Amino acid sequence: MLFKVPPASMLTVGEVARMLQIHENTVRRWSDRGILKAYRFGIRGERRFVKEEVEALIAKRTKNNNGDERIPNKMSERNAECFVEYCRITKG
Repeated sequence: MLFKVPPASMLTVGEVARMLQIHENTVRRWSDRGILKAYRFGIRGERRFVKEEVEALIAKRTKNNNGDERIPNKMSERNAECFVEYCRITKG
């Protein structure tokens, strides 16, 4: 849905990326996949996000076993698996 002017309380892609400590393209990808709900504004269809929804995602994603506050994603889990496999191979 396109609107002409976004409400002041909505966040840009860059603001969301800084809050989540991820790249802006990841924010766009999560929006495309439905992980984050985006609202489109203007002729270019720029994305805007509701701050409360982003904060809810942060709260949901930071509850992990080791207390790490970074937001886990599939890529980081995959990197961890590759690292473990690399360690097994190099140890001989």
